Amino acid sequence: METLSRIQYRAAGRKQLTNISFNNFFNNTNNFSGPGLPPVLGQISTVNANGTPSDVYNNIFVNPLFVNPDSLDFHLTSNSPLINAGDPERRDPDGTVSDIGAYFYNFGFVPRT
Repeated sequence: METLSRIQYRAAGRKQLTNISFNNFFNNTNNFSGPGLPPVLGQISTVNANGTPSDVYNNIFVNPLFVNPDSLDFHLTSNSPLINAGDPERRDPDGTVSDIGAYFYNFGFVPRT
């Protein structure tokens, strides 16, 4: 399986700032460059709401603890640091703070039928 890693983000030619917040950059070197990027992006200087070390934009750099990434199952395990680490202004379907990633961790939410 190929793993996408060591991604470089460059805001080439942009004059306005790009908003990069509430993300997880696991196993990636700090390769952010360009005039459109916010200052100190990727510099660990604080902790997020879960107590995970983060930059000032609440980006974290930790193992996401997916269920089975080798089989492309990117759901979060119950102890994933991505749970409730997303934008607090957005809510998951179960009513909790948004998670980082494509799939929210379900705390028992059952959709209406």
